[in-house]
Amino acid sequence: AETYRHNLGDHIYNEDITTFDKTKIADSKAPIMIGGSPCQGFSAANRSTNFLDNPNNKLVLEYIEAVKANPHCQVFVLENVPQILTAGDGQFKEEIYEALSEFQITSGVLNSVDYGAAQSRRRAIFIGSKIGKIELPDVYRTPFFYKTVKEALDGLSDDIPNQLDVSKGRKDTVERMSFVPQGGNWENIPDEYKTKKMFSGNTHSSVYRRLDENKPSITVTNPRKSLIMPPNENRILSVRECARLFGVPDTFEFKGSLASKQQQICNAVPVDLSRAIAEKVKSAYRRLLSHTRKNLKAI
Repeated sequence: AETYRHNLGDHIYNEDITTFDKTKIADSKAPIMIGGSPCQGFSAANRSTNFLDNPNNKLVLEYIEAVKANPHCQVFVLENVPQILTAGDGQFKEEIYEALSEFQITSGVLNSVDYGAAQSRRRAIFIGSKIGKIELPDVYRTPFFYKTVKEALDGLSDDIPNQLDVSKGRKDTVERMSFVPQGGNWENIPDEYKTKKMFSGNTHSSVYRRLDENKPSITVTNPRKSLIMPPNENRILSVRECARLFGVPDTFEFKGSLASKQQQICNAVPVDLSRAIAEKVKSAYRRLLSHTRKNLKAI
């Protein structure tokens, strides 16, 4: 909320959505509502309730209730992890469609790298509309033209906000990093330097991942937790480097503790993908306005 206020303005509520008075949303008369609700309840095993009744998916239901509480909403966008579309052989998706049946809904999985981001990040997107069906944006980048890590990080300096916001690694951590080539990860670390956990078989491929400057980035999770490294330095990514990989302009400054800044950007949807979706919604509104003007002239 502090970051939002600093960059965008003091029109934000920092409250618990489960207790928030949703009539305030209706009072805003907002015609568009956008949300990215966390959810973890994907398992259909031993399930006696619907997905939307699962406590782990409570925030998805809260978002749906917020949309339904706003009679002015003409378009909604819901962003989530890809599993939301396939959970229960598609039942989770169908429950969302049924709960918001007054909207024409389009859904699918989009990858931000296909829309100009220097990061491969797959997200499930729902677009619901009362002004005519709105299709998902067409892909306009092919692999040959993908934006690379090198392009994204070009021109960075310590004078740019949040570039010095970076967790410093312990001596043994930095030593392990030194063994990892571009595009490599923890598997490139010699056995004598590996941690016990690395021998468990449960270490994710993003751990100790050094980005390849000539390719798009992998999906950027919290670099402090995964130890994701820039191409040519033995440290984790800075907050600004993460922001560059999400397409966030250098003028947008992150506030709060270092841990909060790292989590804020790595919970985000890349700007290029967000813009592509926004343009589809904007185009739909332009068509609506044009149609309305023609009708008014006819009258």
